[in-house]
Amino acid sequence: MVAGKREERRMAGNDLGLRLRRKKYMKKITAITAVALIALTMTGCGTNLYIDGTSDVYSAEELASAANCITTKCSIEKESNFECQFMGDISYSDTAKYVKIYKYKNGEDTNDISGDYLTFRIKMRSAKTPSNIIDAIADNPFDIEGFQRYFGTTFLGDYIVEKDGNGDWEYLCDCSAEYDYENGPAKWESDIYSAKERTAAAEAMMIWFDDKESFEGELLDIRYAGDESASKEELDKLNKSKGTDYDGCMKMHADLYSAEKADIVKDTEWLVARQNGEWEVVEYNLPEASKAE
Repeated sequence: MVAGKREERRMAGNDLGLRLRRKKYMKKITAITAVALIALTMTGCGTNLYIDGTSDVYSAEELASAANCITTKCSIEKESNFECQFMGDISYSDTAKYVKIYKYKNGEDTNDISGDYLTFRIKMRSAKTPSNIIDAIADNPFDIEGFQRYFGTTFLGDYIVEKDGNGDWEYLCDCSAEYDYENGPAKWESDIYSAKERTAAAEAMMIWFDDKESFEGELLDIRYAGDESASKEELDKLNKSKGTDYDGCMKMHADLYSAEKADIVKDTEWLVARQNGEWEVVEYNLPEASKAE
């Protein structure tokens, strides 16, 4: 008799738990359906372009045409909306800076920036099209926050376009100045230091650039100056002049962008030294003056 009542209570508890789980499940289904229905009422027709900002020189149509050169290069698998913030023309300092850096990297005349250039900051959101909504539900079943994140904003970067000889806008470059290790000191031959050691010395220079608040600029290229600058005689001379006990040294040549000069500066000279396996910058010759650490 007691066992029977226990079984009834267990069955009732199971039934209550099942009903609660079903209720919770239906709430999720209802919530996702509601979000999807709201999204469907806001659907657009494929990819759209939104321009944020105006120009005293270029019309809204020209700005849209210029920004479109960037968004068409974006590799996307779904229909998206692009927010394109107009940052300015060649009078905007960063535009001139990155045009010069682009020309430097491509072996062009960095002083020739007389063309028409525009900079845009690009953000992307998945368009609320029926196909994207279906994909969002499939990728995030019963996950409302995941569904909403699917249509969130992604920052893509800052990009520059240039007007060609026919008066049409074309994509030029992104606004970056990352140092390329593939063409760095590791590829310069040495009978004294391995590629690993030369790369470690270059990394010490990069750390110096990251930490040096007194210099505003971008490191573009580093080149090993040769074994004649890394001989034992040069090391002894360094330790004698500095009163140090370094166990290795080498000179590097570096090209950089100087914000002070608003230009590319080539062949600056750097002396880096090693102690207990760690490389550090000892002396450098920047556009302002020759200095020692």
